[in-house]
Amino acid sequence: MDPITSLTVDSIELIDGFTTVDFSFIKPAGTTGGYYLYISSTGTDFTYIDNKVDSSHYRDISISTYNDYYGYTHFLYTTTSTGLQGKFLYFYITALSPSLEESTSSGIVTTTTHPQQPENELGIYDAYDVTLSWDAIDFTNGRNLAFNNYNIYRSGVSELLNVTTIGTEDDGTQNILYNTYFTVGTVVWIFDIFKRSQWFGEVITEGELDLTDLKRTEYSDVSDTIILDNLRIFIDNGVNTLIGTTTSTGYIDTSFTFGNYYLYKITSYASNSVNSAYSVVPIFACTPSYAYPYLRSAYNSDTTLLSNEEWVEIKKTLIDKNYYDKTAYAIPYSATESFNIKGYLGISNFYVDVFLNGSENVEFTTSTGNYGEFEFYYLFPKGETTFTFQARDKATNTYFSRISGSTSIRTLYIYTFFSILGQQFKEFYDEMALQKQDISVELSRYASFTERYQPLIELYKIAEEDDALFKTLSYEVFKMFEYVAYDESLNIFLDALSAEEDNIDHYKIYYNNRLYRTARTGLTFTPRFIDRYSEVQTGVFRGKYYYGITSCTSTGEETTVGTLLVDDRYWPVYRKNNIIFWDHVSGANYYKIYKGTSEDELYYMDNSLTNVFVDIGIDSANTSITPPIANFTDYDPPTNIRHYIDWDYANFTMFFHNPNYLQIVIFAVGDNVIPEYQLDRITFFLDKLVPPELKYMIVIAYDSSLQVIYPGDLTIDLSSPPAATARYDISYYDGTEVYG
Repeated sequence: MDPITSLTVDSIELIDGFTTVDFSFIKPAGTTGGYYLYISSTGTDFTYIDNKVDSSHYRDISISTYNDYYGYTHFLYTTTSTGLQGKFLYFYITALSPSLEESTSSGIVTTTTHPQQPENELGIYDAYDVTLSWDAIDFTNGRNLAFNNYNIYRSGVSELLNVTTIGTEDDGTQNILYNTYFTVGTVVWIFDIFKRSQWFGEVITEGELDLTDLKRTEYSDVSDTIILDNLRIFIDNGVNTLIGTTTSTGYIDTSFTFGNYYLYKITSYASNSVNSAYSVVPIFACTPSYAYPYLRSAYNSDTTLLSNEEWVEIKKTLIDKNYYDKTAYAIPYSATESFNIKGYLGISNFYVDVFLNGSENVEFTTSTGNYGEFEFYYLFPKGETTFTFQARDKATNTYFSRISGSTSIRTLYIYTFFSILGQQFKEFYDEMALQKQDISVELSRYASFTERYQPLIELYKIAEEDDALFKTLSYEVFKMFEYVAYDESLNIFLDALSAEEDNIDHYKIYYNNRLYRTARTGLTFTPRFIDRYSEVQTGVFRGKYYYGITSCTSTGEETTVGTLLVDDRYWPVYRKNNIIFWDHVSGANYYKIYKGTSEDELYYMDNSLTNVFVDIGIDSANTSITPPIANFTDYDPPTNIRHYIDWDYANFTMFFHNPNYLQIVIFAVGDNVIPEYQLDRITFFLDKLVPPELKYMIVIAYDSSLQVIYPGDLTIDLSSPPAATARYDISYYDGTEVYG
């Protein structure tokens, strides 16, 4: 196979935080199957990292190359490891024929990937400065070696004035906004102009924005109610202006203009003139003289008497507003407890002076935090207290906010009663909700579950079991009784048991009325037995195997593998045979057979001219030959690969040559012992599930033993088993067609 020529790095692009490299080259003449990409961080030791199918095979663009107008072929590779961020890397590409003949390497090309994105960014606005900070990027293991500095950009926002609608989720919450300007990746910033709440984030679904996880909780009211008419919606205008660079993990901007909405964007910048992805910090440079301290509703308080929503609901139902004070800050009275009150200014590190009852003297002073929020504690007397607030900067008393309007906070004995009553109501309603939940076997509280459902299903927890896993198992057991078909119930129970018990690997249910239907194939095979004269033994060792099948052509083209797990540990002796079938692949001339102990470790065994392979244990795997890692052909790999179950003629298995028998085999993880209480559960529930007219056997298959737990109790030690003949009769398979 001739190599590719003129390999270059056509471009690199940052996509979802990772670097996509566009390699371009001139492919060799003739038929090409595909390409291997090799990578190195040193320029000497290269390893395989990716492959693409040649575009001539019409595969999806995600796994294929493409050709441009000028005759160049393009191979797109996207890094998937953060360990490759900001690294100087070497690459070369080899071409492969459809028969996997690999060319010599192309020339080596180099590029530096996009550096790591800064994380944990924070912006603080105090009317003097916008102070940005972030975590340092990682320079270990050769990462970000080309780092030059951090770039600081600033962009503005555009307000959306076209129609935005609000949607409702399944639970009735209205928090999904729809707008044609919500394109994927667009940065959106939303303000509630009355509650002073904010949402910020990127659009991930075209045309809509789910506000559920975008609320800036430090800047927002605790209420989840969203009124569309109260929202101002901004999107990034995309005009990024570089305002500074730094090698430290902080930057101070003093060039802002009061009254503007800014998006500060921090990137890592490398010596090859590429940026990382943006880390974005929204800052509203509120004009201090326009700002005013805003008192949030009582719901936001840390004091239980105030944050108890039930008493507020009670207050709403009171009829006579002349007798009952129904204003927002008519609150319960407490002679001993100082109430927590929260507010918001929007400017960080300002003093907030608090004036009481119209006095011109400051009663006390609090401060705003990093997010412009403030709070104070106050022991309210009985009756009415009037609060007025004004904020000022801490540095020089140069900037003063507007004086807030008066907020009247009135304490009432009757609301103390209502609040306590409301808390009791809340506890009552919570308990009612839990009792409704207790009706569900899946969601009920553990105490209710053990009282209500355990006696029904007769499943009881062992002390060492995990509560959550046991409840899940119990739910599945409860559900299995709902099914009339016993086979569905068996699957539900055994699935749940396998999920709970770590020592169970998987299970199989063998229905004899399905196994022993005769379907002639028209082909016969010569079985191999133990040769009594040469003492040559044939047969597959008892164990857990994976088989892989590839489709091949006469010219040596080979697809990737289709795989099948065959766990022979149900076999009571060490030697038998495995008969593997698959659907014929149109156009395939023959098939290659691979075998191993996992899907990732398959090695070549043999060829087959038909879509059946009989493994009698005489072929050893060639560990130097593994399946192709990509399908560089026009054919598909084999599908619907299945195993013909072939029981040895022995008393142990002849028991099942009757359509009314079934065998349940539970495979353990190696020789890890399945606890006795789990085995008791299996026999107990299967006795309830399997119809009385059926006879059945339950077998536990370990690596070195076989345990029959029903009927009877028998353990077969397989550490030194006697030799046994292998047999097969290919006429026993349901619906098989064999091509040769």
